[in-house]
Order: sequence, then C-alpha cells, then structure tokens
Amino acid sequence: MSDILTDAAFSNLEVTENLFFRNRNFIDQDMNVHANTIHCDFIRCRNIHIEDAVVNDPSNFLNRSRDIQQQQRVVSDVSETSRNDASGEHAACLGGTFNEALGDRSVTVAGQENMATGSDAIAMGVAAFAKHDQTLVWNTNPEQPLETTRDKQCMLASDGGMFFKLPLSTDVQTHMMPEGFACWCWDAEKRTVALKTKQQNVLYKTHLDTLEHELRVSLLDPDDANGVRLVLHNPDDS
Repeated sequence: MSDILTDAAFSNLEVTENLFFRNRNFIDQDMNVHANTIHCDFIRCRNIHIEDAVVNDPSNFLNRSRDIQQQQRVVSDVSETSRNDASGEHAACLGGTFNEALGDRSVTVAGQENMATGSDAIAMGVAAFAKHDQTLVWNTNPEQPLETTRDKQCMLASDGGMFFKLPLSTDVQTHMMPEGFACWCWDAEKRTVALKTKQQNVLYKTHLDTLEHELRVSLLDPDDANGVRLVLHNPDDS
C-alpha cells in the first residue's frame, strides 16, 4: 500500500510498513523519521545522537550546547557569566572564567585567563598559555604568565613548590623503567636522592649530595695551622 500514499496530502492514515511523501520515504518500517529539519515545541526521547557522540541527558545537552546546527559539538560551561570561549573544533572549557580553548580538540581546565590555541593542547590554572600543538601548561602565578615555546612541551610552574613522593631506589627495577625515561628515588642505604634512568636497556643511577635536616658541629685538629675551627652545617642555607 505504500505506493498508494505517495504524494498524498495525508491527515489521518493507517500506515502499514512505509510512508512516502512526495516520492521520498518519510517513515520507514522501523519507525525512523527521515527529514531535513524538524520544527516542534517539545521533543521527548531517550537520547540524542549527533555525529558519533551520544548524549544520555537531552535536557542538559540542549541547555548547555552552543550552536548545535553549525558546530555539532558539545561545549561545557558556556554560560554568559563564565565568559569562556571554546570555539575550536571539539574543544571545551571545563569551569573557570575568561578561558579560551581555540585549538582543535583543545581544553582549558578551571582557573582564569587560560588559553589553549594549539591543537590537542591543555591549559590549567591561571595565565597559562598552551600556544603550540600537543602541549600541557599549568601555572599558579597570575602575575607571571607561562606560555609554551614549541610543540609537545609540558610546562609546570608552582610558586608554592612541587612535591613528589619518592619511591625507594631498590623498588625501582630495570624492567619497570620505560626506555628513555627517568625516575627520582631515595637510596635508604646512602641516604641520598638518586636519579635512575634507562637508556638503550641499561639502567643508570646517579646520586645527589643530600644534607640532613640538622645542625652539625665539626672540631678540627688544634695542631692545624689555622687552629681550632667550629663549622655549622645548616641544610636550609644556600
């Protein structure tokens, strides 16, 4: 019966398998609607599919997406109060204010006045500028902006100090080290910080002089030409 309904000015119809309108399939046997544009006041559905991404919460998607017809992407946190701009293709601003994700697939994370202009770049904190491709920038000082100088850089600036928990040197074995990588560790026997690195499948270990956090007193031989000397070692001194 589908051919009978072709070009029909239908109102109430009993449709069997397919509904054709002006020689085009409008509703197929699987209840799929084929149309260029749908105008309506309300859509109720379980999910919305755009390109290859599925959004499980349509109401949240519609409220937070920007320019769906032109960009066909989801942009996080594009409210007017945030003043964020994620205009790169598949880019996103995750929280914060006055952040810009302009590179394709770039991301800014929280903070303020961060900019990711390189593709696949990430800028975090404050005044962090990932200007090159495949870069990561994290800055903590708004008075001293930090920006990349070449592709594939990782730049971290922390005025309050950067802390690492050091594993024991004996716990870092050759098979655990990726080729070309290095690991800071603690040598409990020599009581020093050590740097282990693996190059051409050979593990190298370098010890760094370490002062204990205490004051030391040294008494020299009184028969020395310079006489008795008192030496204080303070690990907090430069």
